[in-house]
Amino acid sequence: MIQLIEGHATYGPAMKEAARGKELLILDYHTHGRGTGYCVSIAKKKHTPLRILGQAEPLVELVHIKGVGEDESQCDELMGALGRELVQHYPLQLLPVVYLNGQPRQAPHERS
Repeated sequence: MIQLIEGHATYGPAMKEAARGKELLILDYHTHGRGTGYCVSIAKKKHTPLRILGQAEPLVELVHIKGVGEDESQCDELMGALGRELVQHYPLQLLPVVYLNGQPRQAPHERS
């Protein structure tokens, strides 16, 4: 998957820039509807001065890859593996945060 990202005209440079900027990456494992399978968006948070007023920082998509998984149950395994590969390839300082359908994913030990 990293080879596909690197070879893409916009995704490759966007990922390199985010890595150089030491951005915390977000892997959003998501679906576009029933029966469509799962995609991953690799994103970073857009820094905004409104954050001090309590507003959330919007996500800026760097990469979007379709056909990554078949169902929600694959999220932890697939995004964990992708996160480790990204850390190794781009030397990121932090493991990416995993989201599921646009919401932060709780670690397995945090789920009830």
